[in-house]
Amino acid sequence: MYKPQFLNKEKISLKDYVAAKEAHMNKIFAKVTDNLPKTSAKVQVTTSQRFTVEQKYEWENEASN
Repeated sequence: MYKPQFLNKEKISLKDYVAAKEAHMNKIFAKVTDNLPKTSAKVQVTTSQRFTVEQKYEWENEASN
């Protein structure tokens, strides 16, 4: 049975994890769009859709109220 060890790893909240993951994904999208061939067409990533089951978290619902 495999039991992964996560020794000496900092514990963070889900809110911080989601923010860090989205920042990382935005960096990847920026790098991809910067490396596209320079043409007259303009590419812009404008979606904020997540690629996870949760599309909106509880703390985001509270902030909008």
